Amino acid sequence: MKDIGHLLHAWTFLLLVLALTCLLAGCSGSQEKVVTPQTENSTRVYYVNSEGNGILTANYALTSTGDTAVEELFEVLKNGQYNDGRSAIPDGVELDHSAWQETALVLYLTGDYPDAGTVEEILCRCALVCTMAQVDDVGSVMININNMPCLEYRGKRSVP
Repeated sequence: MKDIGHLLHAWTFLLLVLALTCLLAGCSGSQEKVVTPQTENSTRVYYVNSEGNGILTANYALTSTGDTAVEELFEVLKNGQYNDGRSAIPDGVELDHSAWQETALVLYLTGDYPDAGTVEEILCRCALVCTMAQVDDVGSVMININNMPCLEYRGKRSVP
């Protein structure tokens, strides 16, 4: 019986990942109006749509590299002005610092991060990872909240 529960959780997680992939790929036609063509020197910044149930992108001309680029992008993610949406970073959440573990960028966030597994938390994590993954030399992104690894709704690490 325990195996069936694990299998059900695995399928639920797989369906959630597929749904988020479709959201990011722009499954609905209305997102086509929002996304502008990415130029060679622009970075896509991900933010939450006005309904709070999806992700949109905007182009941003990144002016720095490395750790400074991470700080610059977090500031844009948090405080950017979006005509058709809002920041994916909740009020009160700040970037304390970032670090590198080989090609993994580790973000150390502080503040009142949303509960794991909620739509708000998933969209926040998605926006952070998709935006930060564009920084040069980033192979993966890990998130620590108040010095604890970001967890799935089941209390397990969301990143191996």
